[in-house]
Amino acid sequence: MLTLVGCPTIFKGMNGSNIAHIIGVVREKINRYLARELERCAVKGLVASHGSILYHLFQEEQVSMKKLAEVVGRDKSTVTVLVDKLVNLGYVTKNSSGPDQRYSYVSLTKDGRALEPAFREISDNLLATIFKNVSEKERNEVVRILSKIDSNL
Repeated sequence: MLTLVGCPTIFKGMNGSNIAHIIGVVREKINRYLARELERCAVKGLVASHGSILYHLFQEEQVSMKKLAEVVGRDKSTVTVLVDKLVNLGYVTKNSSGPDQRYSYVSLTKDGRALEPAFREISDNLLATIFKNVSEKERNEVVRILSKIDSNL
């Protein structure tokens, strides 16, 4: 039986029956942590979902909307909404190309590129918090297992 809600402690039933609940709770805690960190760094208007998009743009100068959707694991319409917000905030530009202008590409603006140090700091702090008191072996095991679960879904 899968326990999804109402679990008094997230580690009750260590047989895995409450794994979806644990993952959901951890996700919510990470999102709250990121919101606090963004506020602390005076980054306005962004939510955790923008982080993966910006991360990929920090790595590549220009990325197609299609590729962004693939790498962040979201559907194209969701990525479009997220990118449009980044455009409105002045962090990215969106340009069309191709013979019929169907292909959209996203690039960082100067203001968007200026976010990179804050995002690196937030990311480093998050990882340090997540893996506090967790050995390297345990860290690798968590990542391996979560990757396997991700592949199963």
